[in-house]
Amino acid sequence: MLGLRRIIVTSTSTSTSRLIVPCRSSTILSTKYSSIMMKRYYSSTNNNVSSPVSSSSPIIENSKSDELREFVEDEMKDYQTDQDTDFLEIFLQKHSFEMTKDKNSYTLQKKYKDEQITININPDNIQEPLCLAELPDYTPFLVHVTKPNTELQLRCEYTKDSDEYKIKRIDVKSGNDRSAVHGSLLDERAEDAFINFLRDRGVSSDIPKVIDILLNMRDDREWKKFISVLSTFWK
Repeated sequence: MLGLRRIIVTSTSTSTSRLIVPCRSSTILSTKYSSIMMKRYYSSTNNNVSSPVSSSSPIIENSKSDELREFVEDEMKDYQTDQDTDFLEIFLQKHSFEMTKDKNSYTLQKKYKDEQITININPDNIQEPLCLAELPDYTPFLVHVTKPNTELQLRCEYTKDSDEYKIKRIDVKSGNDRSAVHGSLLDERAEDAFINFLRDRGVSSDIPKVIDILLNMRDDREWKKFISVLSTFWK
């Protein structure tokens, strides 16, 4: 069975000359509209499996290639994100985080006593494969806890459909001294102590859902941009 792995759009009439829908974003394509893409591919390349269509061949009478154009027009007019932005706003207010965005990355920051808490979420740290079956089953993020003379950096990650995260690595810096330990070396008591340490600072069990919302918001923006560039095909 033939399926869509990725879609590339090139346009000379826009500032974005070449746009590739990344693997994560391509999940926005429903089965219905993925099939529309495939119908257009087939109708433009062959009448049947064994007989290719030349550039002078007549249009297939029962072709539904206009279905894609209509879909794109509808998306241009009616596309709405389904992300739970209310949940995100409640989380930020509850834990007193301020959020900033730089290109595709997000930073959450707050003060906690004499500490600076920073959560870095960067989708570029997640290598995008060419097909959905190869998507990594985890999402990483970094937490920095900084005091005047000491800094902790904790690399955390969570798996799909999980509301808990794991600590994968801890780096500590004090003056000129540095040390690190892999999360797998932590026993249950030590891991629980670090997790509770982070939760006291706002890195709660809600953080996986918050990160998923932010990543999906990024995908929504890329999808809208993709549709905008794709629409030039019919102009």
